[in-house]
Amino acid sequence: MKNEILITDLFEAAVEKERISEEISKSKWRVLDYETSFCSGKLLCVSDKCHPKPVTLRLSAVGKYDIYLGTVQMRGAPTAIALRLSGTEKISHIKPTTAYDWTPLETVAECFWKSAELDGEELILSKPDDYIPQSAALAWIRLVPWQNEYAKSAEVVYHLDSDYFTDDNYTTPESVCGRIEALADGGASVILQEVLPSYDNEAYAPDEELFPRAARFGFYRKNKRAVEKALVDKAHGIGSEIYAAYRLQASEFAPPNDFGGTNHFFREDYSAVSSMSCFTRDGRRMSQASYAYPEVRKKAVDTLLSFMDSGFDGVSLIFCRGILVGFEKPVLDEIRRVYGVDGRRLPLSDPRYHRIAASFVTEFMKELRAALDEKYTERKKINAVVLFTPEDSLYNGFDTEEWVRLGLVDSVCQGLMRVYEDLDGTLDEDGLIDLERYEKVLLERRIIKRDFRINDKTREMLIRGAEEFEKICHGKADFYATLLWEAQTEDETVAITDMLKALGIRKFISWNANHKAKILNRINAEKFYTAGSPEEYNEKRARYYRTLSIGGTDMSQFDPNWKG
Repeated sequence: MKNEILITDLFEAAVEKERISEEISKSKWRVLDYETSFCSGKLLCVSDKCHPKPVTLRLSAVGKYDIYLGTVQMRGAPTAIALRLSGTEKISHIKPTTAYDWTPLETVAECFWKSAELDGEELILSKPDDYIPQSAALAWIRLVPWQNEYAKSAEVVYHLDSDYFTDDNYTTPESVCGRIEALADGGASVILQEVLPSYDNEAYAPDEELFPRAARFGFYRKNKRAVEKALVDKAHGIGSEIYAAYRLQASEFAPPNDFGGTNHFFREDYSAVSSMSCFTRDGRRMSQASYAYPEVRKKAVDTLLSFMDSGFDGVSLIFCRGILVGFEKPVLDEIRRVYGVDGRRLPLSDPRYHRIAASFVTEFMKELRAALDEKYTERKKINAVVLFTPEDSLYNGFDTEEWVRLGLVDSVCQGLMRVYEDLDGTLDEDGLIDLERYEKVLLERRIIKRDFRINDKTREMLIRGAEEFEKICHGKADFYATLLWEAQTEDETVAITDMLKALGIRKFISWNANHKAKILNRINAEKFYTAGSPEEYNEKRARYYRTLSIGGTDMSQFDPNWKG
């Protein structure tokens, strides 16, 4: 393209050449000659065992540009680079994506990174300080003059998992905002940022030597309000709302000696609330606290309200990550009172069970809506993340149709999970559960199962569920159909987008977008195909170029060191 700037010799572009070596060094970047079918030059790389200082790369550009990166997957350890423009602390972590055959080095991928107004800024390249050792490599930088403002044809809700905060050794609240900045070019209408509970502070900090990964939450935990406010400000700066997303399961599955303790809400004194636990249908106590108890619902409401102090526009209730109501006394008593049957014998799909279970969760939704309305003059929004289909959701106590009818939710997101019972071999002739058979079968296999893998069957269920949710929410609440996990390819993203758009759906949820933001071809497929236009996607999609030689070694035929 005319007037584009192509920087292929990164050694020549580097300011701190003393931080670069032609030999392997633990403290320096290594420079290697390379040739691809697109260009040739000198790339910078470093192994997972080396720890060089950042290198500043001159861009020598003034004006608004689309920035593309030639990313290289090195052999051995996973590869990732950390980038930021001078004048900002926001760090983007980027993993290369390759369409390789023989070896990861078979191809180099050029991916769109971001649009930026440049006035002499430089690019700061560093190796991510991550808890998993990684190599790092960058081949070229291409700057294309920005020309068109494309109209967004759809909206995307981006879900950011809480492990976002473990990606780097963050030192300032502003430095945490790199993932949100990566969403700025797409149709980001809402960001769902998973947060830590308000009481998850130094009083409950894990031993960092015993739990090194948990220690990665340290900066966020110690600077919780400042970090959340920085994220809120950044989201608003790109024109997006941001909600505090919270997994409502009132406990942890982890053993008591692990980080988080036994009970998520009441871990400071679990014995005092053990009587408010969920119970299995065969009468065993679980670690989860039950929303059938007013005390548990109040604790959940108080926790959710505490997040609003950071300026979030609302809360996102993640229902798809655990159990909220089981077969505890209040549930069984209510089933007996209304229907005159033993609730333990009722399958989850039996309306006599799930209607009663759902009534307790709906009561929580009413209490949360009332508490938010009482505390804030401006409406704080409620988003509900449920399961594959309305039917799956209802069987687990999540009555989305009732929440929408009562105006309790502002939006519903289709979850990328299904939770169901496999009752084969446990039922009597009357269709109810034989508890003795149930207990025997339970010794042999799981009865309650979770399905989150994408295959032909589950894809069909997702499409059907999206159509049903859209009808429930139409004209009353926003509905966001689910896109796929971060492990899927950009082609799969395009395919499911086409299926959903054929139903008239124009709002979507992207799962674990903090991971996708590191894998540029995947996040760009969602931003520029799902939320944008096919024309823009065609310009900004990943391009793969054949690697011909690297480090003076010819690779045009094959990699002679391929291990296969």
